[in-house]
Parts: sequence; structure tokens; C-alpha cells
Amino acid sequence: MQRHLLGEHSLCADETRTQVLDEGENPSSNSYMWVYRSNEASDEPVVIYDYQAGRSRACAEEFLAGYQGYLQCDGYSVYDGIEGIIPVGCWAHARRKYDEALKAESKNKGRAHKAISFISQLYKLETHAKKKVISSSAVSTASRKSLTDIITIQSMA
Repeated sequence: MQRHLLGEHSLCADETRTQVLDEGENPSSNSYMWVYRSNEASDEPVVIYDYQAGRSRACAEEFLAGYQGYLQCDGYSVYDGIEGIIPVGCWAHARRKYDEALKAESKNKGRAHKAISFISQLYKLETHAKKKVISSSAVSTASRKSLTDIITIQSMA
């Protein structure tokens, strides 16, 4: 499964803290579940859960050894500079940060509001593309065209 996953052109990764009750270990100590998955357009989706005692760069390097492609993640710096990986951001994580900033804005007319509006347009585009029964490459081409239009409109605002 791992070999198949690492053959994909793009992956998603996230790691989350988990508590494991192990004899002789402090019950409040944390371990991590690293989750790697193929993207939604994959013909044969794969999800792998990789339990690790820590959250160090070595965990990611070991699992992703030999991988060449895009890795969508939350911006955790451990992925930066790993050979063969092109890190890409996650709109859901970005939106959360803008949502936090929006709460600090006095009116819904600031940059955070514009960013959330932009991300909402991207979500609508993705939903529209998923409803159509077309190839993933056609979705990608259509998405790039629409994304370019959205970015152009936003930059003029």
C-alpha cells in the first residue's frame, strides 16, 4: 500500500496527537498518528495511518523516502526541504486562520473578509467540478482557468 501511495503525483499528510496507555509510560505522554492519503482524484484511493512516538522530521522523511510530488499539508515546517517533495498549502487550514482574524475585524470589509470570500469561491468551484462527470485532468484544467479568473478578479478589488 505504501509503495502504491508513494507512486501518486500528489498526497495529503497530517499528524495528530494521540494518547497511548502503555505499561511503564507516563499516561499523559503524547504520541502521534501520521496520516498519509492519496488525493481525491486518485483512481485507487489509499489512506495509511503511521503511528510514531514523536513528531520529528525523521518520521516524515522515513515514510516519504523516495516520494516525488506534491504534498498538501497544514504548513508544518517538518516537510520543508525533504528531497522530492513540493509542499502545497491547504485552503481549510488557511481559512481557519482568516476566520480567527475576521473575529478581530470591526467590520466585514477587511482583508480577512476578502480572503474568506475568495476561499468560498474556490470551494464552490471544487463542488461544481466534483458534480460533473469529467476526467480529473479536465477538472484540473477547468479549475486552473477558473482559479486564474478568481485571482484576477480578487486582485482588482
